[in-house]
Amino acid sequence: MGELVTLNQRVVKIKFYLNQTAQNIIEIGKELTAAKNEVPHGEWLNWLDNNFGMTVYTAARFMKVADRFSNLTTSANFNSSQMFEMLALPAGETEKFIEQKKAEGKAVEDMTVKTLREEVSKYKADYKKEKEKVENLFADNGRLQAKFDAADKLVNKYHVERDILQKKLENQKPITIEPADYQQLKKARVQLQNKIDALQKELQNKTVEVVTPADYDATKKELARLQAEQSEMVQRMEVFQNLSTIATLIEYVIKSPSNAGIQDFKREHPEEFGKMCAAFLDFTDSFYKE
Repeated sequence: MGELVTLNQRVVKIKFYLNQTAQNIIEIGKELTAAKNEVPHGEWLNWLDNNFGMTVYTAARFMKVADRFSNLTTSANFNSSQMFEMLALPAGETEKFIEQKKAEGKAVEDMTVKTLREEVSKYKADYKKEKEKVENLFADNGRLQAKFDAADKLVNKYHVERDILQKKLENQKPITIEPADYQQLKKARVQLQNKIDALQKELQNKTVEVVTPADYDATKKELARLQAEQSEMVQRMEVFQNLSTIATLIEYVIKSPSNAGIQDFKREHPEEFGKMCAAFLDFTDSFYKE
């Protein structure tokens, strides 16, 4: 356990560090921070003034330096003015600023107070822009998230309402709506179908009776006889026609003064002469057949 330090001893240590180099500023800040927690409430301003002639603003800067640089390995490289200038940097950006300047070939410990103040001011401006971008992104993300949440609520509401309706439909009995005369028509259809079935059955059991007239065979024979006579008559008519043609030829030959008449007729009427010869041959064939 460390040695207990009284408030009076802290006064001595702070005065000692004030008379030392600027590197002791960190130690001054640490002691002031510890002393502020021990000074009675409401006595801090008087305590600073009575012991060191120091304002609250100056004490706050010492304590802020201790908070910023006590854990930095490079803090020993800076003087008090450089440390105080870098207090203007955003919280948590001091070490990043130091490393960035070193990478750019602008070591902080080599800068004048004026140059360092300009670099800090530029860094703060850039930091502010980036911060605004990030804040805008977060704001946009927040708006999108709000829209998503609203849409998600609507979807959930839809699912709930759908489930309720689905359960109602599952429990709902189907309702049958029929015309006023439906049952009457249905009954009539059944009766009609029964009649059709009965008629079909009756037709299946019916036998077709073929009645042959008593004179059917005699009539059939008489028809055949008449058809034969008709055919014979036609043949006789053809014979009589041939005889007529031959008679015409014979008459022509008889009236002719000589046989020259036949030759003249053959020469002048070859087609008619051929017909007469053919008729004569047919007649003689039919005559011998008979």
